[in-house]
Amino acid sequence: MMNRSLCFTLINALLLAVFLTSCSPKINKAEDVIDTHGKVSNLEKLDQFMEQSIAIVRIVRYTVEGDPIFYALSHADDRIALRYDPSQDKYGSSEIVNYVCDRLEKKDDKAMVEYVLTGCDGRNHEFQVLQVDEKQ
Repeated sequence: MMNRSLCFTLINALLLAVFLTSCSPKINKAEDVIDTHGKVSNLEKLDQFMEQSIAIVRIVRYTVEGDPIFYALSHADDRIALRYDPSQDKYGSSEIVNYVCDRLEKKDDKAMVEYVLTGCDGRNHEFQVLQVDEKQ
């Protein structure tokens, strides 16, 4: 059973993530990590989030059709809250889902760098938030 303080912190982190993404569906080219078919801008924001230099980061990944899918991540005590929002994807699910995960891992091999949330509650125990070509 979670203690009240941890539960309160997690709820606040999720509400903050909801506020940030629902109130501002407009993409912020200076602050959002943007993945346009493998071409990624502002990747340093995700690394800053991993180092806990910033508390919140939003990743915008575009579908083949050009629709944005939003991943809002925020630190929640020793865990990470994720708000996955595919609602603007014309061909995908409109269900917005919240997860709480243990950590964000950066998996680096010779060809790709993959950012994966692990230890997530709910139906997905791992959640890939971004994959970047090592050459970029």
